[in-house]
Amino acid sequence: QSCSLFLPGFYWGRYLCLAHWKLIRAKKLIAVGERCELCGSTKNLHVHHLSYENLFHEELEDLQVLCCSCHARERMSRFMAKT
Repeated sequence: QSCSLFLPGFYWGRYLCLAHWKLIRAKKLIAVGERCELCGSTKNLHVHHLSYENLFHEELEDLQVLCCSCHARERMSRFMAKT
């Protein structure tokens, strides 16, 4: 899973390697049956942050499991909403 998000002094790629993230990601995947929450796909799953407000302290409700295609659509819709 990759993301272009950059926090001052912190690279997103590092966050994705933390034990904390790996654990909460696994819990979320299991909680939703390891399926995309939008289309039901079981392939190329990403765990998407609905908000970065609780970064490092996420609850399962802060996250959404999306397949690669749905994640790309979500990012595009957020981008379009900002323009």
